[in-house]
Amino acid sequence: MTETIIFKNKKYPARSIELNFDGITENQYISVISLEKELMNEEFSAYVSDEAQAIDEQIFFYVDDDEFCLTDGKLKHIIEEAL
Repeated sequence: MTETIIFKNKKYPARSIELNFDGITENQYISVISLEKELMNEEFSAYVSDEAQAIDEQIFFYVDDDEFCLTDGKLKHIIEEAL
């Protein structure tokens, strides 16, 4: 199920995905890279606000905006390859 994160009056998708690490299955939130870019100040690698930090700390992984609608299986593969 897709949820919406609102930051700076813009809407970004987020969803929970079931991931398995070392035999332990956990639901983790993922969202899109366009949100991550808004949360961080690229020059200083710092959050742009306390609200941005709180949002980021809830997100396990960011995927490309065009990958977000892929199936859970394809997203799991992308995440596993990246980690």
